[in-house]
Amino acid sequence: MGHKSTSRSTASTKTSKGQSLTIANLQNSLRELRGKPDQLYLLLALIFLTLALLWSYWNTLVWVAVFWNDPLYSHGWLVPIFTLALLWIRREPFAKPTLTASLCGLALLAVGLGLRMVATHYSFVTIDAFSLIPSLAGVFLLVGGWSLIRWAGPAILFLVFMFPLPTILKENILGWLQLKASAASTYLLQTLGIMAYHEGNRISIGDLQLGVVDACAGLRMATIFFALAVAIVLVVDRPWWDRLVILLSAIPIALAVNVVRVTRSEERRVGKECRSRWS
Repeated sequence: MGHKSTSRSTASTKTSKGQSLTIANLQNSLRELRGKPDQLYLLLALIFLTLALLWSYWNTLVWVAVFWNDPLYSHGWLVPIFTLALLWIRREPFAKPTLTASLCGLALLAVGLGLRMVATHYSFVTIDAFSLIPSLAGVFLLVGGWSLIRWAGPAILFLVFMFPLPTILKENILGWLQLKASAASTYLLQTLGIMAYHEGNRISIGDLQLGVVDACAGLRMATIFFALAVAIVLVVDRPWWDRLVILLSAIPIALAVNVVRVTRSEERRVGKECRSRWS
């Protein structure tokens, strides 16, 4: 009992210390801003323009949020939260933008909003959603110049993971993944001694027909693994080759894990079918 109470008190002490450090860091940052009016003005301008831009995209963001109820895009809720955390982790002091940088930011903002207008006119809702990225980058470049883009740009680009894929691209990827998952799962089943063959996305074992549906294609797992890999690469302080390996291995690992999952699921169905026939 004494050891348990001691460990609990130690854990609570660590938690309280972590919270105290976070609050202290926030207070120090606010104190520094008050001592540097130019930094405060740039921050307020950035917050105001960003909120105004998000308000103008509000109907599109509501449309995007509907997709987050789909299991394929259920990670979308976490993307804006991680983006804010990434901005806080990578933050650096503001630098006064040059005239060239401000003009480039204004041009990038105009391109993003122009793309939004064209997409809205032709009802290309997905393009409308993706136009938020250049528009937001334009606001950051306009206010803080290239120095702000260098540390905030990766967080802005990470917002791509909260948008749904275009329907045509999604269907093509799903179809390809279904075929590959069917072929790989059939090979594993044959390796396990089960006489199986596949035709398209259907696996035949005797007179038992098994289909690899959209949910088993592995697109959701690949998307989440890749988003997680990008998040890790943006946070960890490792050599570039380590981060490259993390990025390149994310999707193959996700697809391999999905194939094992599908194979195990089909093996269980075969075993269940055999037991029901013998009973």
